[in-house]
Amino acid sequence: MDLFERVSEDIKNAMRAKDKVALETLRNIKKVFLEAKTAPGANDTLTDADALKIIQKLTKQGKDAAEIYVQQARRKKERGRPVFERPYEMVLAIALAVLALIAIFMIATGRIRPF
Repeated sequence: MDLFERVSEDIKNAMRAKDKVALETLRNIKKVFLEAKTAPGANDTLTDADALKIIQKLTKQGKDAAEIYVQQARRKKERGRPVFERPYEMVLAIALAVLALIAIFMIATGRIRPF
């Protein structure tokens, strides 16, 4: 089973378990996989190596987003502004970080084989 199929299977499992965070995370991964699969020149294929690169990219984006959010919160606090002007921003940053951690965990535990 390749990574694309594994993500599809994990989406079904997350739906059954009613795990909203995992479901949203996996749906985002699948969306990016589909975009890569249908990109010009991809010939409707996505190798596991390409999928792993996408997961690594998403992981980095999640970490960077969380770091930026924390830095902005510190600056706002120093200026006397409320730290959470828009609380959903924190949820989005956490969701991206969770996405990264789920991907890393799945690869580390062998649920997803990188190659």
